[in-house]
Amino acid sequence: MSMRRDDRKQWIEDRTAVAERLVRAHQANPEARRAELRSGEQADEHLFEAAVNHLIAKGRLPRDVLPKSKHEIREERRARLLTHLESHGGCAADADTLRGILEITDLNELATAITLVAECNCFIVTPDRIFLPPDDACLTGAFEELTTSKFGIGDIAATKAVTDYAERSGITADAAALVVARVLERQLKIVAIGEGEYRSRISVQAALRRIRAAFQEYRPYGAGELMAAAETDELTARHILGDLERTGGLRKFGEMAFKPTGSLFKRGWPCRECGDRTRNIDAFHDEPLCAICRSKFPKKYGCVTKTRALREFRLREHELYRLTYIERDNPHYKNASPMQLFLLSQVQELARAKWGTNEPYLISLTEVSPDQLRQLQEDPERLKQLSPEQFERLLADRFEAMGLCVQLIGRTNEPDGGIDLVAYPDPRSNQPKFLLAVQAEHHRTDRKTGAPKVQKFVGAMSAVPAFRLGFVVTNTTFTWTAEEYARNQSHFLRLRSLEDLVRWFRDDFNDESEWREIPEFIEFGGFRVPILKPQLPTTNSDDSVPPPSRII
Repeated sequence: MSMRRDDRKQWIEDRTAVAERLVRAHQANPEARRAELRSGEQADEHLFEAAVNHLIAKGRLPRDVLPKSKHEIREERRARLLTHLESHGGCAADADTLRGILEITDLNELATAITLVAECNCFIVTPDRIFLPPDDACLTGAFEELTTSKFGIGDIAATKAVTDYAERSGITADAAALVVARVLERQLKIVAIGEGEYRSRISVQAALRRIRAAFQEYRPYGAGELMAAAETDELTARHILGDLERTGGLRKFGEMAFKPTGSLFKRGWPCRECGDRTRNIDAFHDEPLCAICRSKFPKKYGCVTKTRALREFRLREHELYRLTYIERDNPHYKNASPMQLFLLSQVQELARAKWGTNEPYLISLTEVSPDQLRQLQEDPERLKQLSPEQFERLLADRFEAMGLCVQLIGRTNEPDGGIDLVAYPDPRSNQPKFLLAVQAEHHRTDRKTGAPKVQKFVGAMSAVPAFRLGFVVTNTTFTWTAEEYARNQSHFLRLRSLEDLVRWFRDDFNDESEWREIPEFIEFGGFRVPILKPQLPTTNSDDSVPPPSRII
């Protein structure tokens, strides 16, 4: 830190020495500029600039010692050129005169300088001339001489004010008329409706008001009908209609007809549901619809995003794009691509045609139908969309299909002692009687069921000696530690994952995978007894129909 202070102190001393030399040099030659002062100074550029800026800030050197900025140079040239044009009738005709005024010798530099000063809108530049724009007296006189609301560039060129301006500037009357018309249009006094055709803004606004008043109903209006309502010539009416369409005031409907928007008619139109006046137009039905009715009938007018339609209604993109959709800005991410919104009723109709139901993901599992089982079998991911209670009822249905009687324990998300279902053989059957416990592990993500859940279930079973067999069923998979723990408890514990559920959905309860906890044989008292288990069907060598499953 002491080195830095020493360096700073030395730098200030050096700058002070350079500043004193510069002050003495300027006192000896007050007209000296930066280049002259720099030629007599041996210090480096950085130190020299710091000394000059320090002296200017302290007022010991004048500001003009530094070179002029581009803006200052441009302003000086503009002032000199403006003074010359005003004193010589407003027109400079040759390059030599301009070089003398702007103090420039190079022609390329002269063209650049003229372009820069012309950007201030103080001059009009042509290939061979530079002259002043029309003054207020010229503009007012030209506009007052135009006695009709319909005029062309020739009518403007024929006015006395424009003729005088052309003579003063050394250009033709037609060229001067283009300049005057451009300035009048910028001042919002006239409107250009075509090539060389102009109308007074007052007449155009009057025609626009008459067109607005014509829209008393929300329906297509023919172009001829609107032109008649405008009470003006065809060219003006077409210009107004085209301008309204470009700015969103009108929507084209067919080849030569237009539909109004809410911004065109301030009173609005009757809502299609309640009849109240509204300016909101439903994008899908193309009819007036107020915000209250939109919220009152969500099934009829509600919208869904493309993501939700694909996920919840199990549709494909090429199927979805058959429908009409609108795009809106994403409210969650500014830079994201626009959201695509589809009409909910149309999406439901498409899902009904494909799946036989409006809401294929919202399945009631009080009584599981064959169609619901088929849908779950085709798309097992739909299991994640079920609630835990629906998943428990689905398992109850599958255990009943196995020929067992099932009872639900408690309610979902309430304490149940670690057991969700209790099952036992039908009392009317001749099967041996036993008691079976089931725990349902439902996940909305791909998260696996771990060993702690299985251990908790085993503890709950151990508290009831009557249980002889237990199932832990999940809609995902199990961790390695859970499977290893179950292998050590295989005499009374079964783990069943998503792969097993898919088989259960097609009523396949006797697959060899269901026997994986049963050994091939058992040994006791010196005897070895094979266990008879099912085998999967095999295909004959002659490609005939495979034999059915059998017990061996």
